[in-house]
Amino acid sequence: MPIDAVPISALFISGGFIAEVRASPAEREGTRQMATTRDPLRVTLGLRAALAGAFAVVVTLSADSLGHVPVDVDAAARAGSIYFGAFEVLQGAVVALGARSTPSAVGRTLVRARGAVGVLLGALAVLLAGAGFGFLLLIVTVTALLTGVLEVLVGARRQDAGPASRDAIVAGGLTTLVGVLLLLLPFTVTSTLGLLAAWTALLAVYLGIAAASLRPARQTA
Repeated sequence: MPIDAVPISALFISGGFIAEVRASPAEREGTRQMATTRDPLRVTLGLRAALAGAFAVVVTLSADSLGHVPVDVDAAARAGSIYFGAFEVLQGAVVALGARSTPSAVGRTLVRARGAVGVLLGALAVLLAGAGFGFLLLIVTVTALLTGVLEVLVGARRQDAGPASRDAIVAGGLTTLVGVLLLLLPFTVTSTLGLLAAWTALLAVYLGIAAASLRPARQTA
């Protein structure tokens, strides 16, 4: 058949097929890695968003019982330590299990370290929940600063650049900001719990949107 008799659409299809066949092994491998990375990442972001939202709702709904005048500081601090500790244990486990989505070995180590810090300090918060408001303020500040900085480091690493980089920087930045505010400003027990509720509500919205907007990559053979 003369070439001018071949439909134009067939030429386009043929050209696309040839381009696909001529893709280098490195390009095909990169596509496969992206496809296998995005789905676990969506799960991790979605679980973190759900946990953050649940924490924000629990603290907000408990505000009435924790906010009576005069405030029972010990009871409020105990409840806050338990809520915060349980949240950090669960979130730390989710983060650590999702470390395989990070490209480099150093990045995966940092992610696992961030998750381990959350689990350990969260467990400590639950175990010492009756230690008072001073302990709550200390454990939340230290946890926020350590986990936030580690998450920002992972997101800022050029070797680990990918779909999760910006999300790690934003989430880690918000968490670090909470630690800095608690470190520098005078907080009461009720304002501390209010700050934690606002922080996790923002995380829930941001991470939820990030998970929903992260489309699975097309996987090639």
